Amino acid sequence: MKAELRRDIEFMQPIKNETIFDAAIKLFQQKWKAKECPPINNFIDYFINEWYMSNKGWFEGFTIGYPSSNNALEATNGTIKSLYTFRERLPVGEFLSVLEND
Repeated sequence: MKAELRRDIEFMQPIKNETIFDAAIKLFQQKWKAKECPPINNFIDYFINEWYMSNKGWFEGFTIGYPSSNNALEATNGTIKSLYTFRERLPVGEFLSVLEND
């Protein structure tokens, strides 16, 4: 049952349209509430409150035209750090020597 619940959530993530996403959430809620299982109902209530009402921005259609992850930004930051911060990673012993001398 957990795997099916997870698949249903993963199915909704790539939806590209907010109207369709809203309909999918309603169907998701109806399907799982119909099971009449208290632990599942508790999770569905949590999921709807936390990941639909409060933090709806996890599906692809929430911000059309923007990336859904910050991987590109992190790669750019990594490049800037490696080129312009002049950081050098040292073994612990060498690092302690640098600290003592500076």
